[in-house]
Amino acid sequence: MPATWATILILSGLTAANDEPPVSADLAVKWAALSAESRVLAEEYRTVPHWRERSALAKQMKGRGEEAVTVWLSLLQQEPDERPQHRDAFYFLRTQFPDHPRLREYILRWGLTSANPSVLYESQFHAGTQHWTEATPMLWQQMTDRTATDWTRFVAAKSLGEFGDARSLGVLIEAVQNERYMPRHFGNLGLKALCGKNLTDFGYEYGEGAFVSGGVEARMANPDPFVEADRKAKRFTALRDFLQWLQKEKPELYDGLVTRF
Repeated sequence: MPATWATILILSGLTAANDEPPVSADLAVKWAALSAESRVLAEEYRTVPHWRERSALAKQMKGRGEEAVTVWLSLLQQEPDERPQHRDAFYFLRTQFPDHPRLREYILRWGLTSANPSVLYESQFHAGTQHWTEATPMLWQQMTDRTATDWTRFVAAKSLGEFGDARSLGVLIEAVQNERYMPRHFGNLGLKALCGKNLTDFGYEYGEGAFVSGGVEARMANPDPFVEADRKAKRFTALRDFLQWLQKEKPELYDGLVTRF
């Protein structure tokens, strides 16, 4: 395919009926101004089959600054949500340019509603880490949506906790009790940001020996029941101690957890 593939595709996308382009309409203009080297890297990225190859190309692209941002945004617009190239383009943009205003705009307008689970999760997580409080309404909607996955709800709560939004406290407490490591991770991050302490401050290591790769947790098929019981006992003992501390030191937060008739 000619090196102008992205220009053609972007321009055609901009003229589609009722199809608002992500980020801004000047993306096609920025693509047209790209250097030949950046165009070649983009074409190679789009066609290589393995993520390791795409990762190597991303490292080459990083030093190109704004040109790299233009390439990743262009790929996000044109690669279907389900393709690995789409997911990886977002990952590279997010990790290499974490506070870039165009990434912020993309996440707030598109990432938080992405059909790609990885892009959705990373958008939720990143908005909290960067304290992009404009995401509050969408994160609140996701946290309170009982039809959403626990993962979606817990990541939303983590980021709301990082915003200092006390409404997330109940869901964060729910998350730290979870049998899976990643929900506990989200919950403890949110509690630390919101309250100043989490379960690790009460003698508990919430990793519990978990092995996680790419957000996927490996679990033993037949764990030792005594070890599992001991882990749960430590988890809930730390939770009890945390809640006692919260009740004493931050009663205004604790009271929000309690329903009184």
